[in-house]
Parts: sequence; C-alpha cells; structure tokens
Amino acid sequence: MIRKAKTVLLHRKFSVEDLRSYSPEGSVDLFFSNAVFQCLDKDERFSIIKKLIETQLSGGVFAL
Repeated sequence: MIRKAKTVLLHRKFSVEDLRSYSPEGSVDLFFSNAVFQCLDKDERFSIIKKLIETQLSGGVFAL
C-alpha cells in the first residue's frame, strides 16, 4: 500500500513506523490508519493515539 502511494503521490512523504516508538519530525497534517490499532493492546491504543494527536497542528486529520 505504501509503495503504491509513493508512486502516485510523488510530492508526499510516507513512512512505516513502530507506533510504540514513533515520534514525527515536526507537525503532521494527516495520520491514516488501516486497522493498525487492532494490533495493539487496549491499554496502549489510547496513550499512543493521544501522543500522535498532540503532534498535529489545529486542523490536522487523524483518520482511523
């Protein structure tokens, strides 16, 4: 999926990271998740989502 996106959206940055240790460089406009949070323990989900949302500027999108 990421490989395909990189070939279609050439001027966008995509990465595949471990959410437990991921820390974006600067602010993020969009987080998109296709069921990745199902793979995490329930207790981890909310703390990770909160940490990621805190890196977004006002108007950013968090799509689950």
